[in-house]
Amino acid sequence: MKLLTADKATLVWNPDSDEVAVVERPDETAAPSEWARHRLATAKYKRSCLGCCRYVSEADFAFRKLIVFVEAMHLIVRDGVDPQALHKALLQLKEYRDGLSSDMPGMNGEEDYSGHRGETDEKTAYEQRV
Repeated sequence: MKLLTADKATLVWNPDSDEVAVVERPDETAAPSEWARHRLATAKYKRSCLGCCRYVSEADFAFRKLIVFVEAMHLIVRDGVDPQALHKALLQLKEYRDGLSSDMPGMNGEEDYSGHRGETDEKTAYEQRV
């Protein structure tokens, strides 16, 4: 799976659990079947944020990066989501990876962490530094 940006992804989770995922959002022109797949993939979760919210979908990269880290704190502290499970899920987001140091678990494609390294069209600030 390729890396996603927060405006094109939905972060979904169940409070007080390790059940958390990043699901790619279809664009506005997608067929109804694509939206049905998205609803099916997110149905087992009680909460969601990121691309499904207008303030995220219309934000620039820097503001989305801030939102991703703030939402991560909300999930961990307020909702009791397992931090390691959240980290694994968020590795799919360019904004999250852009804020991490290169020695964080999963940043170098370790199989035990993500397998979501993927290829992207644009380089993040982190990728440009390396």
